[in-house]
Order: sequence, then structure tokens, then C-alpha cells
Amino acid sequence: MLKKSFVLFLMLTTTCFANQEKVDCQTALKQNSSDWINAYSEKQGGSTIDIVEAIQAYGLCYQQRIDDMKAALGKSSKGPLMGANAEFRDFTKELNQFTQLALKASAGGGSFDRITANFAMLYQKQFAYLFYQSYLNKREESFDPVKLQQAKDYLNKRINELPKAQAEEIKASFQALLKEGKLGLGLPELQIVKFAISLLQSPADKAYSPPAF
Repeated sequence: MLKKSFVLFLMLTTTCFANQEKVDCQTALKQNSSDWINAYSEKQGGSTIDIVEAIQAYGLCYQQRIDDMKAALGKSSKGPLMGANAEFRDFTKELNQFTQLALKASAGGGSFDRITANFAMLYQKQFAYLFYQSYLNKREESFDPVKLQQAKDYLNKRINELPKAQAEEIKASFQALLKEGKLGLGLPELQIVKFAISLLQSPADKAYSPPAF
């Protein structure tokens, strides 16, 4: 069943860039992702395909930022060692697993599913950025415990609205993700929780929080 979900996941996040104009990544990355994506897709026509292409274009730019960071770390010999890289691979595995389950749970069968899936792929990149950035600058997580608890309560509410078996599967997957991310890599818990919420929200919901970047 999971294999079929993975195939669906790939289908939802695949598109062509036949009509896409060249993107100035330096300009794009100076803007909030949703602002740039909205402006760019409207310029192209505003269709679902235009929105998906805009998300993927921004994602390519953001990935280049991560790749440049990795290259700089490699030259300075400050990058993660073998053990840390293995831990990040474990986290990425759990991240992909949770993403597939959450997208399947929130799918409504319309064009919004494709947009949500592509946004998921984009905002997964925040964790790679945080991981490599921590080797350039010491990360000091500061968060409001009240906001964290509110976010966790909201996530639990969304999960508990699902059928029992599906809810239990997603809860288990999220706990595995949180374990690898927070305890294994020291990633900010609030950002992991907000990412999970973004996947489980319906189109009718007001966005719980601003985009990660």
C-alpha cells in the first residue's frame, strides 16, 4: 500500500517546465516563498500547472542555496562527519514516510492535492538548510513554549479527526520523525510540528502559520 502511495506522491510532484521563463534565483530568494510563487504563477496565467511550476522553480533556487552551503562546508572542512550524515539520512527517510502518509490522509482528489504535494517537497528543504547551517553557525533554538504547545495541540486535533487506524499510523510516523529530528539532529521541534500541520490542513483552513521561508 505504501508503495502505491509513493508512486502517487511522485506523480503529484512531477511536472514539466516547457513554458517556464528563466528564473533569477538571487531575486527570488530575497522574497518570501509564497509571495514570489504567487506573483510568478499569476504572471504565467495562474493555473494549477503554473503554480506547480512556480513552486518547483523556487525549490530549485532554494536547493542551489543548500548546495552552495554544502560546497562551502566541504572546502572549509567544517561539514558534518559520517555519523551526522547517517543521522540526517535517517531523518530524511522518516520525513518522506510521514509526508507520504500525511498527503494521502489530506488528499481530496482535486488540483489542490498536487499543489500541496509540491509545497511539501519545497518546505522539506528547510530541514536540510537548518542541518548544514548549524555547521556554519551555532544554532541556538529559542521558542515560546506556549506557541509550541498550541501547535502540538492543533496538530493532534487534525490527526484525531482522521479515521482511527489512519490517525494511529500518522501519529507513530510523526513520533519517529520527531525523534530523529529533535533528539537525533537537534532540529527545532516547532518547525517540525508546523511542517506536519501544513500537510494536514484542508484548503478551507486558514494557514496555521506563515511559510517556513
